[in-house]
Amino acid sequence: SHDTNNDWTTFFEFAGPSNTTVFAVRGTSTALDALNDIIVWMPAAVMMAFNALGPDMVSPVAQAIDALASVFGRIDNTNYEELQRHVISTMTKDPHREYFITGHSLGGGLAKIVSMQALMKGLELPAITFMSPGLLATKYLVIDTPPGMSMFRTGLYSFVRDNELVLTVMPENDVVSRIDGQSGQVVPIGCQGGNPIRCHLMGTGLCQIFRECGSARRKQDLFIPCGLCSDAPCIQGESEKAFEVRRPK
Repeated sequence: SHDTNNDWTTFFEFAGPSNTTVFAVRGTSTALDALNDIIVWMPAAVMMAFNALGPDMVSPVAQAIDALASVFGRIDNTNYEELQRHVISTMTKDPHREYFITGHSLGGGLAKIVSMQALMKGLELPAITFMSPGLLATKYLVIDTPPGMSMFRTGLYSFVRDNELVLTVMPENDVVSRIDGQSGQVVPIGCQGGNPIRCHLMGTGLCQIFRECGSARRKQDLFIPCGLCSDAPCIQGESEKAFEVRRPK
C-alpha cells in the first residue's frame, strides 16, 4: 500500500466498475501508529487541556500557532506522504471518476488531512470517517500554504471552512473523536454499555448504525460475523453463524 521508507501509513484503493474509487486508510494498530497520533494531534490535545482549565482560548491560540507555523514550518507530512501523493496523483490522472476517502481512528484523521490537501489543489475528495480526531486546530499545522503566509492572511481558512467535504461518525463516550474540535458534518451515534474503549471500536459503531438504520445495499442483505454486535452473539458450535441486517423497507 506504500513504498516510501518513511511513510508508515497503510491504505487500500478500491476501484469499482461503477466509476467510483474509495481510498481506505487503516486506523491505529501498532505502537508506531500511536506515535504518529501523538506527533500530529498533541498540540491540539494540549490546547484542549488548558481550555478545560480556563477561558476559551482555542481560536486565538490556533491563530498564534498558524502564525508561528508560517514562519518555522508546518508538521512534516512524511508519515503520510505516499498516501497523499498516491491519492492526488490518481485523482489527477482520472478526473472523471468519483472519489471518496475513509478511515477509522488515526486513519480517519489522516483521511481528513488528505481530503483538505486535495481541496487545496481544486480536487473534491469527500472524507467519511469513523471515531477520528478533529482538525479544528490541527489543520493550521498540516495544511500547505505559501511559504511565509498564514492560513488567515491567504484567505485559506475561510475557503477550507466553507468547502471542506468531511463527515465524522462520533459515538457517545468515544475519547479519540473528541480530540481537537470537529469540523464539517458530525453524525452522533449511541454506544451501548458506555465503555470508552468499546465505543471506539469500528465494529461497535457499525452495529449501532445497522441497528438503527439497517443496510442500504440494494441487491442483497448484509451479513456480519457473529459476536460483533451485542444482540447477535456467537452460538456455541455455530461459529460461522452470521447476523443478518435487512434493508430498510
